[in-house]
Amino acid sequence: MEDGMTTHNSASHAVQRSIGVEARPIADFHPSVWGDYFLNYTADDKEAKAFMAKQLQELEEEVRKELLAVADKSLELLNFIDAIQRLGVAYHFEEEIEDALQKLKAMCGAYMVEARWRNQKCFPTLDEYLNEAAIVSFGYNLATTVCYLGMGELATKEAFDWASQNPNIVRASGIIGRLMDDMASHEFEQTRDHVPSAVECYKRQCSASEKQVRDELDERVTNAWKDVNQALI
Repeated sequence: MEDGMTTHNSASHAVQRSIGVEARPIADFHPSVWGDYFLNYTADDKEAKAFMAKQLQELEEEVRKELLAVADKSLELLNFIDAIQRLGVAYHFEEEIEDALQKLKAMCGAYMVEARWRNQKCFPTLDEYLNEAAIVSFGYNLATTVCYLGMGELATKEAFDWASQNPNIVRASGIIGRLMDDMASHEFEQTRDHVPSAVECYKRQCSASEKQVRDELDERVTNAWKDVNQALI
């Protein structure tokens, strides 16, 4: 059999040379034991589909956890979103990415307002300080949105729509965090070139003493906690 194949190949090469055609080896390989199985294969197996679906879900959860891990680090968040888009899988997280970017945009705007106050040596009123910049720059709005990324089925479009409207519980949480942070750190922060804190703003606004300022801010924190509790009822 092999002698016959060798003779056939040699004869073919001789004919090709005689008519000026470049002789090339002939691949007379034996048929594969698999036949055309892989050419005709379709993934109709239910177990295989279920396994692939489970893997996809696990990978999506991993990506959401990574987004959550960098939620308070603006540059890392942007780099991670960029990587997701470059990999071509951003369509799995369109709502999450869009909402996170909008919140990040708002936070950057608040930073710019604070920078302008600092550069112009401006002391806004306490309400201006909170409403125009300080609550947003504290980060609760962005953190609320990004936290949904790790909540699986709870992270619905309705949930992101709710978070994007800055509900009262989110605003109240931001007030609590901002005022308590300012009361704890304002003395150190004012030793360097820094935006005025809630303490300095209210002190300038009302010519108030340190005790009067703290009483006012403590009362606002208490009221904010009442708003949080009311929202949870």
